Amino acid sequence: MHQLRLTLDSRNSPQMWAAAVLDQARALPRAGFELRLIEATLQRRLKRVVAFADQNGLQCARIGPVAYYVSIEPSVKDLQECSRNDHPTEHSVLLIPTEALEKTVILAQESGAEKRLSIISVETFIAVLTIGLAMDEDKDLIGIFQEIIDMANRRLSEVES
Repeated sequence: MHQLRLTLDSRNSPQMWAAAVLDQARALPRAGFELRLIEATLQRRLKRVVAFADQNGLQCARIGPVAYYVSIEPSVKDLQECSRNDHPTEHSVLLIPTEALEKTVILAQESGAEKRLSIISVETFIAVLTIGLAMDEDKDLIGIFQEIIDMANRRLSEVES
């Protein structure tokens, strides 16, 4: 069973913590921690279980009017899948690693998908939700972030067993 352990420096930002966690996760023998981290962050924010499922090669979770998609290396096909809104009131959000952001935005512009979806880095997404939770609950950022990491580790353990 693989668990992610991280010492957080309170002088760094939640975005830097998320980047460090994702860097460590990429070294794990089994992929998937990124997805478990996003699920745990959403679960912590929404106070209910969130699970992603495969949708034409992309991981997707629909929450209210938002469809969240996760891709490590998005392609034009992925962008088309994300931006193909089956419901007129639904908005698509594509979560990708920071290092893929520039390339993905260019692909979205070239394919015309940028008008129909939001492209956000996983690190920024996790940081913004962590900050929001800390403000809502008047708790420290490190405590909130550590709770999210612990939840992600539990989810990873469940998937591995």
